Amino acid sequence: REALNKADYLEVETPILQPLYGGASAVPFKTHHEALDLPLYLRISPELYLKRMLVGGFSRVYELSRCFRNEGIDATHNPEFTMLEFYEAYSDVETQRAFVKELIKKLVRKITKTTSLTYSTQLINFNERFKVISFFDLLKRQALIANPEMADLRELTLKATQLAITLPPGANRETVMDYIFKKVCRPKLLQPTFVIDYPALTTPLAKRKEGDLDLVDRFELFVGRLELVNAFSELNDP
Repeated sequence: REALNKADYLEVETPILQPLYGGASAVPFKTHHEALDLPLYLRISPELYLKRMLVGGFSRVYELSRCFRNEGIDATHNPEFTMLEFYEAYSDVETQRAFVKELIKKLVRKITKTTSLTYSTQLINFNERFKVISFFDLLKRQALIANPEMADLRELTLKATQLAITLPPGANRETVMDYIFKKVCRPKLLQPTFVIDYPALTTPLAKRKEGDLDLVDRFELFVGRLELVNAFSELNDP
């Protein structure tokens, strides 16, 4: 809060009960408003209302929000969880990547009093330059897919089978790549790493990358083999 407030972000509260849930393809919890006889959903994210704040003239907003996903449970997923989302008008992924990096480094210094921490017996250093690598380059290096940009569904499905990955029914090309990424690439991202240039169909609400419309302006930050941040330039062409 201190860092965001100093950067002129305004903390807001948005509805948890929503008639139209934000959160892309995630599955919501359903409920019912008796007085209004109205179906409602517990929010998956505060995304849609925070975007309305931008449209309404609040150019920098954030919310520390309690969110809900009616999906599986594992070491990194829980049905209810707390998430920070922040939005800035007239900004893009380059600006936000720099901001996120400094925000994370400040948090580490504030909490640990040093520039590193030990996670799962391994030292993670936040003082070094954060690595930056494209999604496709990671698939080439770690999953040994020679040309992932051009690989078709059959080739990718075969690779997933070789890696003992169970795919959901009807998985498309981008979904298979994402499963391979999570199985093979993510476990190797120990030090702070920005993964950039994702395939466009993985992120339908993101803006296409200038100069390559098959990609989107998006990054994710991985630390200790965990995804900490997901961000992208918003699709703003109606």
